[in-house]
Amino acid sequence: MNALEAGYLRTVDDARRKGLGQFFTHPKVARFMARWVAASPNRGMHDPAFGLGAFLDAADEMGVSPFTGSETDKGILAYWREFSPKRGKARVREEDYLLAWGRRYGNIVCNPPYMRFQKFANRDAALKRFERELGMRLSGYTNMASAFLIKSLSELAPGGRLAYIMPPEFLNTGYGTAVKRRLIDGSHLAAIVRLDCEKDAFPDAITSACVILYDSARTFSRLNLYAVKSLDALESLWDDPAVEEIPYERLDPLSLPTFLRVRQFPQTRCT
Repeated sequence: MNALEAGYLRTVDDARRKGLGQFFTHPKVARFMARWVAASPNRGMHDPAFGLGAFLDAADEMGVSPFTGSETDKGILAYWREFSPKRGKARVREEDYLLAWGRRYGNIVCNPPYMRFQKFANRDAALKRFERELGMRLSGYTNMASAFLIKSLSELAPGGRLAYIMPPEFLNTGYGTAVKRRLIDGSHLAAIVRLDCEKDAFPDAITSACVILYDSARTFSRLNLYAVKSLDALESLWDDPAVEEIPYERLDPLSLPTFLRVRQFPQTRCT
């Protein structure tokens, strides 16, 4: 935890933070994701759930510019604007991302809110916007992270890359069918990386986590599955073969067993 996060946590109680689904991104996870996204030919990076700017910190180390963000929590955004040494290096809108439509982003990186959609104050309005903008009727059981992901996929510019932290439960649920269908459409889903070290990455989270890597500039014949047991292993993830490769022709969003394997594939990749 860096000084900015530690200072913010002294200003807000855990109940409010968790009620908003706020879980800070570990710097090693942020660097891994930002580095992968920065390899895109497109300029810039957008974070739909900006928080305290973990991805901005990582992107700034690599000289990525411009960096933009969306943040719905006035409190955390005000704190970042007052105390962050990098507050002048990003343009962050105070907005509800699920209600802000009509933009395209060259690249997207995000750790979305981890909360049930039923607890989202603007849920009904968001569901109507999804139906109007994308022609999609999201299930009322859809979690916030999945709604964020679907919207971001629709806003990714041609040639862009997207990296998302997700709770892998969407791979095995009914509401997740729409997410899975959108992810594999066009064969742009490059990899899913399961963080078996989730307690190191997100110490106070109650769910497991994975990283979705999506490249709109490329098509893939196989979906690569990885698992890491330590955050340090992210640095050398691409040095070894994937734990498992699933041919795209076997990726049926209606087939539970295929996607269930993402949670069950062998954990022999890392030591």
